[in-house]
Amino acid sequence: MIVKVHVFRAKVLGWDEKYDDILFAVSHFSKEEAESCFVEKIGFTSKNNSEYPYTYYEYEGKDYYDYHYIGIEDRDVDNCEVF
Repeated sequence: MIVKVHVFRAKVLGWDEKYDDILFAVSHFSKEEAESCFVEKIGFTSKNNSEYPYTYYEYEGKDYYDYHYIGIEDRDVDNCEVF
């Protein structure tokens, strides 16, 4: 089934260069409502005996360095959840 979705591309937290496309059905979410599903968090990293804060984002239990709004696209969503 082809559905219009808001597409966000999020960089997975970790050493790998992995990105997830996160989809929200346009019929159920505005861009702003979809973006509010990403929860801003503060993490800390240690270097030279000091701790430094950094911002990351959590969506449905998965952590991301950052995310970007790609736009509205038609996607085949038979095998993914978008609502």
